[in-house]
Amino acid sequence: MEYLQSVEYQKLLDEFTFFLETTGFAPMTIASRHRNLKEFLLYMEGEQIMSIKHVRNRHLQNFMAYQQQRKNRVYGTALSASTINQYGTLLNKLVVYLRDYKQQSHLTVSLPYQDPEYRERQTLSAAQMAELFEFTFEDRAYLRYPAFYEQRNRALLCIYYCCGLRKSEGANLEVRDVQSDRLMVHVRKGKGNRGRYVPVTVQTMQMLTEYIHGERERILQLTGNRTERFFISEFGNPCSGEALSVVFRTLVRRCGNAEIYRKRPSLHTMRHSIATHLLQQGMDIVLIQQFLGHKTLDTTQIYTHLVNEL
Repeated sequence: MEYLQSVEYQKLLDEFTFFLETTGFAPMTIASRHRNLKEFLLYMEGEQIMSIKHVRNRHLQNFMAYQQQRKNRVYGTALSASTINQYGTLLNKLVVYLRDYKQQSHLTVSLPYQDPEYRERQTLSAAQMAELFEFTFEDRAYLRYPAFYEQRNRALLCIYYCCGLRKSEGANLEVRDVQSDRLMVHVRKGKGNRGRYVPVTVQTMQMLTEYIHGERERILQLTGNRTERFFISEFGNPCSGEALSVVFRTLVRRCGNAEIYRKRPSLHTMRHSIATHLLQQGMDIVLIQQFLGHKTLDTTQIYTHLVNEL
């Protein structure tokens, strides 16, 4: 792990992160912006620029050019347009922050947004999703808390498929957000800090409340822990987004369907799947946009291509 040498840079990193926290950004967005800003400040130190007052527009542009040329540290491939856009978004936000909160207007550049390359979105069929649901009802007494895993797995499929939530939205969900009297799930902090209400069916709500008042509560009583987070581990601690990804991958592997496993589905695959299935069933694309929490209809339009390809 690299550390910033400049005390000024470390202070800026802490203050900018606090600014994001107090203005309501989602935890995963805050973590991403923190990481991106630290990388930029380390880059500036490498250029022997140890104060933000000495940073110029050309340095921001040079940093972006560096990101476009460097390799992904994990896979060794070029960075995707969406990853590069994250750096651009961070720097644009930093320019505004310095101007509005630090009275530093020496940076004026507005970095452009790159259109992300089209990537084929993997989906599971309605029959495959039904098989995953059915598998959660099978007896697995060999597990430590079989009833807990079964109820949580069903709740996970409900949240990410039936409700179409993003990974971070599901991880940040709290018990109070599952509003059984209204048949709604409240997403308080979605992408771009936009909240929304997601309608659910009676059957879906039954599975969610069964988990809340059943095995979730029992685990909390056993462990003595208390948390408002909807998804918890067998130890009574809140589940991170990555932990939920592991839960889903384990479910996929254990269900024994080779075709489902071959697709290597993720939590986001279920979001793509429900959007595609709703479109196939004739739901208006504007309603699907609202359901998914997309900022623009253009983002939702991609699912029309998926339906045409099926």
